[in-house]
Amino acid sequence: MRSLRSERNKAKSKSQIMTKGGVYDYAIEPNDMLTLAKIIHPISIKQLPLFLNLLLTKKELVDITRRITIAKMLMNDKTYEEISKDIHTSRNTISFVQSSLADYDGFLEQALSSANPTNNHKDWPLSMAEKRIFNRIKKGK
Repeated sequence: MRSLRSERNKAKSKSQIMTKGGVYDYAIEPNDMLTLAKIIHPISIKQLPLFLNLLLTKKELVDITRRITIAKMLMNDKTYEEISKDIHTSRNTISFVQSSLADYDGFLEQALSSANPTNNHKDWPLSMAEKRIFNRIKKGK
């Protein structure tokens, strides 16, 4: 897979390249996304955590898990302030996840609802990445 970088946001200095959040707009070609979906599809639920651990960095896993956790909390009508206090994340991240829940006719919300039919935040089993997040938060990191 190859990522495409938008030329309009080309970095002018090394500090811009190294900034948190980056300065580039990235896009993945549709064929590459289909290839990824075909690779993931036959992987069993038990094998998926190993696959993700091998494919993604710990930071990427934590970022994805945090966003899923934020989405679950938004679906349970938590306020931005409550989420920010519980997870120590910015309003921008929460806003991004909020808009993602509505995109594509609510696909993300439907996927999360079907994955957690009880929709009760306290009943959701935590993944290893989610446990890492909450342990880091407890330690103040």
